[in-house]
Amino acid sequence: MVELPHQKTIALSEEDYDVSVSADLLENPVDAQLRQWGLTSHADIAISLAQECFGADAKFEKSILEREEDEVLLIEVHTSGEAEVVRRQYHRYVALAVEQIPWPEIGRISLIYYRE
Repeated sequence: MVELPHQKTIALSEEDYDVSVSADLLENPVDAQLRQWGLTSHADIAISLAQECFGADAKFEKSILEREEDEVLLIEVHTSGEAEVVRRQYHRYVALAVEQIPWPEIGRISLIYYRE
């Protein structure tokens, strides 16, 4: 290494810089949006209900669905159940969600299922 006359060595201590990271930066974008909407606890209820109704074998994904008039939480359920069984699971989810999540918050949550 060649040292040039204008180079200086400096030592930094923890007091010289801030290495903290905001929790917002670590949060995934869907969770950040839900928090901004004040929908986090209602989304947690909806996801728990979906897991309860569709069972442990189903796979769940959440995203933000941009519709023409607004944005909503989209819960996608991927299941391999028989058509009639999945239909009953879906209707059970809807009944429980409407009972446990108040309006207008329930209007910001949408669930769709895919039989694979």
